[in-house]
Amino acid sequence: MTTEKYITDKSHLEYTGDKLHIVIPSKKSPFLFLVMVIWLIGWALVELITIRALLTEELQTEMTFFLYYWLAFWTVGGLFSVLILLWLVAGKV
Repeated sequence: MTTEKYITDKSHLEYTGDKLHIVIPSKKSPFLFLVMVIWLIGWALVELITIRALLTEELQTEMTFFLYYWLAFWTVGGLFSVLILLWLVAGKV
């Protein structure tokens, strides 16, 4: 049996058996959505350029070591941004 208690007009508590869920829907912001989409396009281009440079070995050895680590952190940051974009579109906690 699920019962709901509203905290505000959007967020609410859901009691499901012995579990309590706090539901907070995301704020829909068209401006932030547009900024994130543009940023992710740029992120993807830089990611592809870097991967291509590493695979074709057009770089000096000293720079290759740095780029592998940079690419790892760049990828994590981009994936985090994809999660934020998905949250903006259909997210709720």
